Amino acid sequence: MNHWKRLDLRGKSSVPPPDALAVLYLEPLDSRAVLSKADHYEIGCFQKCDDSRKVWWNSGRSVVDPVKLQKIYKIWWHLEQEFDGG
Repeated sequence: MNHWKRLDLRGKSSVPPPDALAVLYLEPLDSRAVLSKADHYEIGCFQKCDDSRKVWWNSGRSVVDPVKLQKIYKIWWHLEQEFDGG
């Protein structure tokens, strides 16, 4: 069974390591937002930009600032083993 952790960008232990395959569970914070934004899962990885501490969420279909995501969603994550689809 996978252990889900709450995403907290203030500490290293609460964020997946950069370039590691991870799954995010995004749950809307606002009950009114549930009408327009359903809870959902995304698979991808966090990536660092240059030498800065800033991380970005790359899901393959878009690159998003996780700080902005946290204003809309409660975010839970866990690491996933890589697979080759074969």
